[in-house]
Parts: sequence; C-alpha cells; structure tokens
Amino acid sequence: MRHLPAVLVLLAGVACGSTRPQIRPSTPFEPVHARFFDDAADFVRDPVALGGQWATEWDEELRGRVGYADTITRVKIETLRTSTDVEQRRTFHLVCRILDTLRGATPDDDRISVSVSEGAGGFETIARNERRVVEGEYLLFIKWYEEGEEIRSHWHLSPATRRLQADVDRMLAEAASRTARQRQ
Repeated sequence: MRHLPAVLVLLAGVACGSTRPQIRPSTPFEPVHARFFDDAADFVRDPVALGGQWATEWDEELRGRVGYADTITRVKIETLRTSTDVEQRRTFHLVCRILDTLRGATPDDDRISVSVSEGAGGFETIARNERRVVEGEYLLFIKWYEEGEEIRSHWHLSPATRRLQADVDRMLAEAASRTARQRQ
C-alpha cells in the first residue's frame, strides 16, 4: 500500500450526546482514493473549456470524488492559518463555514477544518493561491479515515460553480436511484 503522508487533516471527533450523526469512514482509505482526495484545491470554473483529455480526466476525477466521498459540503473558507512545526515545515489550516451539506456527516457546529502540510502533494496548490482560496464558495469532498483512535480526512476543494453543483447533484441522484433499484 502506498504510504500517504500523515498530514493533518481534520480531527473530527463528535461529542457524546450530539444531535448529528457520528463521523465515520464508509470504507478504509485505499491507494485508489489518493487520486481523488489529494488535500488540494483546483480552480477550474469551466471543465469543458479544458478540452480533450484534460476535460475527460477532470470528469473522471469528479466521478471518483462523488463516488468515494463520505462527506460533500458547499463551504466558504473563512480563515487560512499557517503554522510551522519544530522542523520548520509549514502547514495550512483552512477553516470552512458549512453552507450546505450534500452528503454525509459533518462536525457539530457549522465549521469544518482541513489542513495540508509542506511536502504533501496538495500543499503547493494552497501555497500558490493563498489569497485566491479565501475567495468564493467551494465544494469540499472529504474521505474520512481512521488513524489509531482518531478520525481524519483527506479532501479536495473545487469552485462551487452552477455547473459543478448541477453535475454533483446529478451524480448523487444517479447513485441514489441505483441504490433504490438494488434494494427492490
């Protein structure tokens, strides 16, 4: 199994007595999931404009994110913090306000935090776009995983354009329809 950096992520333990469902991974995090949940952001507003193979790959990645995501939310990045560990390795912490939940459980309040450390694949997408990432709304795709006793996340952010929202809604409806047919 390919080792993914144990970069931060979200510590999302849900307190006892919570009115929200407890956050749990639907399946273990497997190497195939790393392509879709790369702790990164993309800024593609119109995937059709990519054209050719890039558009095809973007569509495949979106299908993978929707298919494997435990949680999908529409968010606004409220705070982008940077911390540095003793080895001088930077970490970005994105505090997101949840605007809408399309699938899965979220923490008890209306905020969710995701992080990425220097050296992780998605770090540069945030480092090169610090100002840009705090503008606009995004769809946040999360794949939860267990690390010891903690629940953590790998994630991906995409701009919450009307087209992306419609594509995700359609894919979720198709999945719900398939599930309903299988139960019959």
